Amino acid sequence: MIFKPATWALLVVLYLVGSVLLCKVAKLTSNIREYPSFRNLAKCMTLTWASVLEIPINKMPKTQILRIIFFFWIAYCLVISSIYKSSLISFMTEPRLEASIETFHQLLESRLPLGYTVGLAEYFESRIQSSLVYCSDINWCLTYVAHHNNMSLVSDEWYVKYLIPIHFLDGNGISLLEILDEYVISYHVVMILSKGHVLLDRFNIIISRITEGGLLVKWMRDINMNRTLGDAAYSNDEWRRLTLIHLQGPLFLLLFGLGVSFVTLLLEVVCKKRLFCV
Repeated sequence: MIFKPATWALLVVLYLVGSVLLCKVAKLTSNIREYPSFRNLAKCMTLTWASVLEIPINKMPKTQILRIIFFFWIAYCLVISSIYKSSLISFMTEPRLEASIETFHQLLESRLPLGYTVGLAEYFESRIQSSLVYCSDINWCLTYVAHHNNMSLVSDEWYVKYLIPIHFLDGNGISLLEILDEYVISYHVVMILSKGHVLLDRFNIIISRITEGGLLVKWMRDINMNRTLGDAAYSNDEWRRLTLIHLQGPLFLLLFGLGVSFVTLLLEVVCKKRLFCV
């Protein structure tokens, strides 16, 4: 909703109060008799509703006090209409979506099925076991999660980030998959060497330096970036920047419409003068 229910209720109350006030003031004026449209409550409500919808009315109040009240009512209607239109446009251009799931606890509270691959079920607590769904094909499960929005999946972060630019982007280049910032499971990758291997200490030093220096993260980011740029280079889709040349058609239509409206205005003025002359 653009406005909250309490705001809509307040607007309805103000509409009723404004209509009743105009009608009562019109009935209390004794020196100048007002139009029946203002003295009748139903017709007065029609006039006030028309002003809310920005529809012109064919009769204006006669008395000074009623004109002042009606002027403030028109100003109020213009303000409310401007706020409503701006809120409607912002809602249509940037829909207010529900807050996304950011933590694993929120994911569990959402009661979405949690997909897992081989060997991961034993790492989850017993209270989570009922939500688990076995996934035999990780690629098929990722496609299902991306297009159905009714399931979550535990998978390797870098593998998913590698697949997103290739398979899981919409027409606007926005990812169809949302990766949580919180880690669900952490595991170690080891390389087994024989006891007393001459390169064991050397490997430990190299691996520690690579990990502490953030080279793994950099390499994965470079791989994803190169893959994304490579797909874009071989893409058949062409795009061009909009210039004034592309906007010539809409501009000509706008000028044509302004010209027609100006000629119509001149004809209306001329015809009106002739009617007064007759």
